[in-house]
Amino acid sequence: MAKLIIFNKPYQVLSQFTDDSGKQTLADYIDIKAVYPAGRLDYDSEGLMLLTDDGHLQAQISDPKTNLARHTGFKLRAQRVLHSARHCSRASY
Repeated sequence: MAKLIIFNKPYQVLSQFTDDSGKQTLADYIDIKAVYPAGRLDYDSEGLMLLTDDGHLQAQISDPKTNLARHTGFKLRAQRVLHSARHCSRASY
């Protein structure tokens, strides 16, 4: 039976188990051998990740050809949004 782990990846953690630059990785949080992320999140984002030891399942989840539903949300800082809105309104004149 496949191992499935749902992990809430923190901000500024790489979506991989190794890194030579000294950044935090999944290995700093997950002490289970032979599981791999199905997909990834950017270093400067946070959210749920699925990890598994089943290579076939990992490939199915990660492959865009499978048309698996994925949900992405984001928050913007108000200052950046206002700056962008002002920039757009000036550009449209």
